[in-house]
Amino acid sequence: MRGHFLVQKYLQGPGILETCGPFLSTFLASGSKVLLLADPLVMPLVLKDFPKGVAEAKAMITTWDFGGECCEEEIASVEEFCQKNEITVIAGAGGGKALDTARMAAYHLKLPLISIPTIAATNAATSSLAAVYSKDHVYQYPVKIGKCPDLVIADSAIIAKAPVRFLVAGMGDALSTKYEGEAMKAANKKTVHGTDCNPTSLVLSNLAHETILEKGYLAKLSALKKQATPALEDVIEAILFLSEAGAEGGGGTAVPHGLHAAFTILPEVKEVYHGERVAFGILVQLILENKPLENIRRLQRFYGKVGLPILLEDIRIVENVAEKIQAVVNKACEPGRYVHNMPFTVTQDSLFGAIMTADALGQEFNAEND
Repeated sequence: MRGHFLVQKYLQGPGILETCGPFLSTFLASGSKVLLLADPLVMPLVLKDFPKGVAEAKAMITTWDFGGECCEEEIASVEEFCQKNEITVIAGAGGGKALDTARMAAYHLKLPLISIPTIAATNAATSSLAAVYSKDHVYQYPVKIGKCPDLVIADSAIIAKAPVRFLVAGMGDALSTKYEGEAMKAANKKTVHGTDCNPTSLVLSNLAHETILEKGYLAKLSALKKQATPALEDVIEAILFLSEAGAEGGGGTAVPHGLHAAFTILPEVKEVYHGERVAFGILVQLILENKPLENIRRLQRFYGKVGLPILLEDIRIVENVAEKIQAVVNKACEPGRYVHNMPFTVTQDSLFGAIMTADALGQEFNAEND
C-alpha cells in the first residue's frame, strides 16, 4: 500500500503573511478564534502582518507565549488554555519545537492547524509527525499525527532574516531524505505510516537533494545578506516542502535520524541543531553502505562550503570520545530504532566503526583542504 501525506495548501513568498487574507477567508469560518503560539522573539514578527489576514477572514487572534520545549507539560498547558478560551483553530509560528507543540495540541483537540515557519531549520512546518522531548531536551518519542498541517504560510522575507545557521541546518535535514528513503526502499521497510516507500516520494527527495547541492551555497549567501533571492526561495521550498513530501511517502527514517535522536543523550550535543546532527549521520550511513569515497567527498565539499559538520568535534564531541560514542551507539541500536531500517543488519560494532571512520575521513578532508 502506498501513502501520500501532503499539506492541503502551501504558500511561500516574501510578504505572504501580509497578503494571506484571501486564503484565510476560504479556510477560516467567520468568528473563528485562532490561537497564535510563538515564543517571545517570534511573536512580534508574526503579529506585524498575520492579524491583517485573520481580520480579513472575520476571525480573532489570541496568543500563547511558547516556553521553548515541545514537552508533555507545555502541550498540556496549551490544550487547557484552548479549551478554556474556546479556541477553534491553532496557528504555530517559529521553528520545529513551537510547530510541533501546536501540532500536538491541534491533534489532541481535533482542531485545524496553521503552520507558520519563521526559520527553515527542518521540514517540521509541513510534517505529519511531532517529536516530543523532555523538559531538558532529551528526545522521548515521535507521534504520528495522521495528517499534515491544513495550511502552511512560509514568508521567505522573514526566513531570510533569521540566523543563517538555521538555514544551513535545514539543508542537512533535507539532504538526508534521499539517502534514508533509498535505504528503506532497498530494505523493503515501511514508512512510519505503515505504507510502502513509493517512487514518487523518492523523486521528490532526489529533487530536494540536488536543489540544495546546486543552490545551497547561493542561498546561504542570500541569507547572509537577508535577501529572499530565487536561490533562497528554491532552497526554502526544498527544505520545507519537497523533502517532507519525499519523507512522508518515501521513508526518511534510517541511520541519520536514528543517530540524531541518540546523540541527544550527550549534554554537549543538545546545542547542535537537528539538521546538523542529521547531516553528520548521512556520512555515517554512506560508510555503512560502503559507498564510493567520491560520494562522501562530494558531501564533504558541500558541507565545508556551507558549514555543516564533518567532524565529531563539529558536533561538540571532543573529550572521552570513544566512551561517548559507545553510549550513543548503544542508544541508537536499541530494538525498534531507526538505524534498523537499513537493508542489512546494523550492529553496535559496525555503527561505532562507521562513526569513527566518518570522523577520520573528515580530519583527512580538512587536512587536504587547509
